[in-house]
Parts: sequence; C-alpha cells; structure tokens
Amino acid sequence: MRHAVAQGHAVFMISWRNPGPDDRDLALDDYRTLGVMAALDAISAIVPDRRIHAAGYCLGGTLLAIAAATMARERDERLATASFFAAQADFTEAGELTLFINESQLSFLEDMMWEQGFLDTKQMAGAFQ
Repeated sequence: MRHAVAQGHAVFMISWRNPGPDDRDLALDDYRTLGVMAALDAISAIVPDRRIHAAGYCLGGTLLAIAAATMARERDERLATASFFAAQADFTEAGELTLFINESQLSFLEDMMWEQGFLDTKQMAGAFQ
C-alpha cells in the first residue's frame, strides 16, 4: 500500500502480493478485509476525516472494486474516487482474458490450487504468460 495526502484528500494504491503457504485458508473476503479495508482503516487513522482517492492495479483493482461495492452497500463514504488500471471487475464476459486461458487451463490451475493452496511465483508467471 502506498498513500499520500493531497489537497485535503488521502491517496492510496492497492496492488498484488504473492501468496504463500500461510495464505492457504484465506477466502476472497479475507483479501478484502485484510487488504483493502485494512489499508483504508490505516489511512483513516493517519488522516482522519479525509476522503480517499484509491487506485487499484490488476487483481488489486478487482479487490478494490469489491471493497468499493461493499462500502457503498454499507454507506461507508470514505472513498472520494476509485481508479482502475488493468483491472477486471466483470468476469461474466472476460473479454481478452479468454484469449489466454481456457477451461482446461482453469481446471489445471484449480487442481494445483486445491493441492498446494496457492500458486507460487513461477506458477503465477506461467498463468500470465
């Protein structure tokens, strides 16, 4: 997480952290609460009563979109803006992602995830190649 204070607003960016064996039992909502929401809470503690400009990159953007939707539902108005870079928010029509992955590859990745609980750095790189 990176943050800065700009004209009465706080600014931060959420990106990706490679998981490890200790992260095996984390669920998607854990990534939201322990990642995005924890970052927002930390920023709010440092600069209280300021709205936050957030940017999410790649999967960090997906998590930011999920967090922003949850915040809207809960009437948490700390976000002033949310910007997304190379982030997928709607997977019903995955667009260009479908050029890089098919059902067979998804099945292989799911099996690997089930076996070891996460994809290591080399496996993540392979998924993105």
